[in-house]
Amino acid sequence: MKATKLVPVLAALVALALTMTWAAAETNDAVDQPKTKVVMETSVVDYTIQSGDTLWDISQEFYGDPWLWPTIWELNPYITDPHWIYPDNKLKVKLVQGTEYVWKASQLPQFLAPADWWDPTFYYTTRSNRVDFISKDTFEETGEIVDEIDDSLLLGEYHTVYFTMPEETNVQLGDIFTVLRVREKVRHPEEGGSLGYVVDTLGEIETVNSTTLKNGRVVYTGNITNSTTEIAVGDRVVVMPRDTYTVTLNKTSLDLKGYVAYFEPGRHFYGEHDMVFIDLGLKDGVEVGNSFSIWRKSKNESRLPGYFVGNLIVVRVEPTTSTALITNSLRELEVGDRIESDIN
Repeated sequence: MKATKLVPVLAALVALALTMTWAAAETNDAVDQPKTKVVMETSVVDYTIQSGDTLWDISQEFYGDPWLWPTIWELNPYITDPHWIYPDNKLKVKLVQGTEYVWKASQLPQFLAPADWWDPTFYYTTRSNRVDFISKDTFEETGEIVDEIDDSLLLGEYHTVYFTMPEETNVQLGDIFTVLRVREKVRHPEEGGSLGYVVDTLGEIETVNSTTLKNGRVVYTGNITNSTTEIAVGDRVVVMPRDTYTVTLNKTSLDLKGYVAYFEPGRHFYGEHDMVFIDLGLKDGVEVGNSFSIWRKSKNESRLPGYFVGNLIVVRVEPTTSTALITNSLRELEVGDRIESDIN
């Protein structure tokens, strides 16, 4: 009698135990399963690299797509080789408003507020003849690529060209010159006056031969040693400093206000890691490394305030303009957006 009554009781206990085990297993599995969250506002978070991490894995963890790893690499310029990252180093990872991000709940970083964009460790390394700029000079009195050897529509590295230089230029074999292209005139977005011409830095030519023709004209033969874009007959050849320099944060003590004056037309989006030109330069006290906040005026300035768009940092300074790198963009930038210096 007692044994018979115990059977259903034991069965119920076994079933309850199994149910609790399954529930616990499901709970533990849920902790380790990828989770999603729609980000309410754009922010940058710090992630501490763990042993065994790769940018590929971290991209999968945050974005649900490992192929987005270059997005993380670009935001962390201290990483010289993306195949080598080290435990305990910090990574900045951008979370963009409205995007659904994926992560493992057990490795979820704490992010309650946007990180400081101006990390003291920020740096950007470039060469002085690789940054585009705006200039009053049209460079018509400089050297010029007059022809090429390879009958190629597009010229680049390893192509050979003929070029001329002004008579007063003391050209020696082995000399390296910078190739420029002068483009359209830029007008101030508010005042309308000319700021100068956009000048693209295209690459470099090394002099390998010099020939004096029967008419006395000297023509040089040169090899294109590097190029950032295609080079063409008619592009200018100039003497230009080639020193490498590093841009670090250098906040100014001056209260500077200006505008985003120009960026290359025809692009669908201008945002982080793109270069733009601003209407402030040496005459205004701008220096390399100065940072600016970008603001956009409202549709009705008499009733509504402007709003924050992003940040930029100056990488080259000319007399009346500067070239700047966009380091943060919450919205697509527009010519005419206002800029204000981040004061030290």
